Amino acid sequence: MAATAEHAAPLQLCLVCEAAPRQVLFTACGHCLLCYTCVTRLLAHGAAPCPTCRTPVLVVGGTRLVEARDAVGAIAHQQSFQPDEVQNAVRQLALANTDEEEEPWHLSEEGAETLRQLNENNSSLTKLEIGDRLSELAVSALAEALKLNTVLRELHMYTNDLGDGGLSVLAEALKVNTTLTELGISENSFSAMGVTFLAEALKVNTTLATLYVFADDIGDEGASALAGALEVNRTLRELCMHSNGVGNAGMSALARALTTNSGLKDLDIHGNHIGDAGMIALSEALKLNSTLTTLDISYNAVDEAGARALADALKVNNTLVDLDLDTNSIGDGGATAFAGALAVNTSLSWLCVNANDIGDEGAVALAEALPTNAALSMLHMNHNRIGDAGACALADALKVKLSLTNLEVRGNDFGAEGIAALMSSNTNGTRVDY
Repeated sequence: MAATAEHAAPLQLCLVCEAAPRQVLFTACGHCLLCYTCVTRLLAHGAAPCPTCRTPVLVVGGTRLVEARDAVGAIAHQQSFQPDEVQNAVRQLALANTDEEEEPWHLSEEGAETLRQLNENNSSLTKLEIGDRLSELAVSALAEALKLNTVLRELHMYTNDLGDGGLSVLAEALKVNTTLTELGISENSFSAMGVTFLAEALKVNTTLATLYVFADDIGDEGASALAGALEVNRTLRELCMHSNGVGNAGMSALARALTTNSGLKDLDIHGNHIGDAGMIALSEALKLNSTLTTLDISYNAVDEAGARALADALKVNNTLVDLDLDTNSIGDGGATAFAGALAVNTSLSWLCVNANDIGDEGAVALAEALPTNAALSMLHMNHNRIGDAGACALADALKVKLSLTNLEVRGNDFGAEGIAALMSSNTNGTRVDY
């Protein structure tokens, strides 16, 4: 929503001194008309009215500005604050970027209203999505509200350019907040340093269950920081950190955490740079971990060696349910290794090996394992090199009563013979997509 005259751009001058830019938004009435200095003087002795609409404005606990319900309430809550305390409170509520060399992004009128609702614990505000670029000062105001809010459950702040400073402020709020369960802070231009602040908060926070932190290139250092948090945290259930430039070192750190972590159920690390060394470390961890149920390692650099290590883990692990290896390079050797694991594993329900350079040899091996497996319900093998021999072997497997309900083999190399075999063999209700 465009700013009104009362919500003017921060470079307009303060109505009182007419020298400094307007910098502070009062959450009680939504007006942004004064600079830091004049607001500090206005609030130096406690409650004071907005100079435009006369709504009482109050500093509570030296940390935020809120609405005083009436004049009696305003007088009853008057307190004496030190100048630095008031100045700090004012700075934490400044919602605009006052750097004249940068575009002055700030909360809109609608955003100011949302902040007011957070401060007042509005019972209907349980989910908040912020998709505009915010200054670090605006994030500070939001973080201060989160420290006291007991209603909000989900907060998504994608593409806001939080940076390391904004993330550090938000992390401090997470150390105090006890109700937020889902947080999305992806594509926010922070580095491993910012993630370090977040990781420290996760060591203290006991309510956050879902965290999305992807497409920020946090690298191995950031992944290692989050791994350190997982060694302590027991409440996080879902961690999505795809497309972050994580390599073998970061994956190895996460793997070490998984050997002791008993909370995480869903780990998404697709689109990183994880190779065989990282997969071998992860595989060893899966032999010990008994809580992870979903693992997405698609679009990495896993080849046959990494696949064999993971297959060996699946012979021991009986909690993993969904495994996504889409677009790696496991080849026939890796597929054959997974076939051996399927003969033993009793938990895996979905296996995706799309685009993995699997030919007839790997397809035949997997087909021979299917009749003995009672758990697998979906097998996706699209965009490989499977020819007629592999398709016919899969078709023969479908003639047996299987747990398999869906087989996908689109985009392979089989021709009319393979198609005919697949069409004629499906008598047990398995849906085949080719």
